[in-house]
Amino acid sequence: MDSFLIAFNAVIPFFVYMFYGFIMRRAGVTDDAFLRKLNKVVFRSFYPMITFWNLYSIDPDMKFRLSFVLYGSGVVIIAICLLLMIVPRFVKDRKKTGVVIQAIYRGNSLIYALPLAQNIYGKKGAILATMAVSVIIPIYNISAVIILEHFSGKASSKKELVKDVATNPLLIGAAAGLLFYFLKIRLPEGMNSAISALNGIATPLALFILGGTLRFSQIGKNRRYLAWGLLFRMVIVPAAVLFITALTPFSAAERFVVFAVFATPVATASYPMAESMGADGELAGQFVVLSTAVSVFTLFLFIFTMGNLGLL
Repeated sequence: MDSFLIAFNAVIPFFVYMFYGFIMRRAGVTDDAFLRKLNKVVFRSFYPMITFWNLYSIDPDMKFRLSFVLYGSGVVIIAICLLLMIVPRFVKDRKKTGVVIQAIYRGNSLIYALPLAQNIYGKKGAILATMAVSVIIPIYNISAVIILEHFSGKASSKKELVKDVATNPLLIGAAAGLLFYFLKIRLPEGMNSAISALNGIATPLALFILGGTLRFSQIGKNRRYLAWGLLFRMVIVPAAVLFITALTPFSAAERFVVFAVFATPVATASYPMAESMGADGELAGQFVVLSTAVSVFTLFLFIFTMGNLGLL
């Protein structure tokens, strides 16, 4: 029963936020244009607050876990390398190849892994997740550009790539948080309260937007790619990472964060990136939608099982 409650309490908030966004869209309260603008606001204004606050507010007695961060990043890089060798053998349409690879390794870590870890392990979980995500997200962004360029045949300037990475709002927030933490710069209590409140808005609002953008039409022609891609993204890869990570000496919270990075649905940003780089944007969008819906059940089952096995 305890495992059921842990899993239920960890997952149900995501479902509520997304469902509320979905019904507001269906009721005509929001529309695509509004949600696109709001999503830009969240990405540029609220996401940096999450990465800044969770690093800025690290307990001074808690050291930055470099070995843990390097391990999580290494697992992501190994997964990308394996996918680059395996997926092209089975997905021959090059515009779809890069999209499938991206869908399997690139998760919505900021929106899901961080709050999931916080729901189960509290502030310690949120800090560990922020440490991991602050390094993993740049790996996501850089590798996605390279992979989509390679398979779509669309070249882009290296200078533009460096600029896009350097000006990523998530990285800017993380860099500021680490700077304040290591230099021991403290803000007035009033500012701390305001930033903490803004940080609390980000995840519910992002999931509300995601729920409002869910679409379930036009998936028939891509069903084969979607079925196999989702099976690997939501079941096979998370299970493999969970098994391997369970053998490491890391703490339960650290092992859970690494697992959560791979168990989350496909990153929302994968759709506009694929669309703008000449890849199959429609397939990328379908991966985002379906993985988001499926994740409500797969995350629950994984967390429930982990609780029963004493892995939480």
